[in-house]
Amino acid sequence: TWQQTEGIAGVKVYDDFFQLASPKIGLVKTQYPHYEGIWSYGSDLNQVILLIRNPRWDMPSYLTLLSELEFAHTWQIAYGHLPEVFTKRADMEDWIKWRDYRFDDEIRLWGLNIDFYMENGAQYWMAYDFERNGQWPFRFHDESDRPWPQDYHCVHDIDSCYPKAVVSYEKLKSPVTGPDELLKIATAIRGKDIDVLNPDGINCVWHETWVKNPHPNNDDRDANGLPRE
Repeated sequence: TWQQTEGIAGVKVYDDFFQLASPKIGLVKTQYPHYEGIWSYGSDLNQVILLIRNPRWDMPSYLTLLSELEFAHTWQIAYGHLPEVFTKRADMEDWIKWRDYRFDDEIRLWGLNIDFYMENGAQYWMAYDFERNGQWPFRFHDESDRPWPQDYHCVHDIDSCYPKAVVSYEKLKSPVTGPDELLKIATAIRGKDIDVLNPDGINCVWHETWVKNPHPNNDDRDANGLPRE
């Protein structure tokens, strides 16, 4: 998806975990506030586009990525395995164990991440839970704790965490609906000091960046484990 966005914007899309000491100007993809994400861009950015993937495929894909990174618990180990990303799927046996152990927590987090942005930074984790994982002695807030506090970054670092656009990952990948989903992104970032492609060229850029994309993606993973969608 970032390839299509770079194609219409002509600027690099950064990851939240790269170049932590550098200003990030332009576009950044992040998993924040999920515990795998990091707000590494300070107040450099000023709006949000929320990309949502069906959890039916989102969770198996997450487990596959963890498997490719050898379930790393440090940045150093994870960085060392980056060349292995998009090369192999997790074993079915690993998926079944992980699914049975993590499903309830991960599906809840999937929803809480959406709530976070749609409620302009609704902080679902407790104060001092710096890892944002809800593990003892902490827990995630529930409805009895309403109103939840607002995340510091959504108050001090950005005009609003409420999304300017909500994009479906599945629709963005589809040759039928992909160009229209990409147009949502183009519309959201137009006029933000980025020279965005004219709408007439969106369809062409979507197909060129998807069909001729030189970077590895989910389709390049082997077929020895979990099925791809």
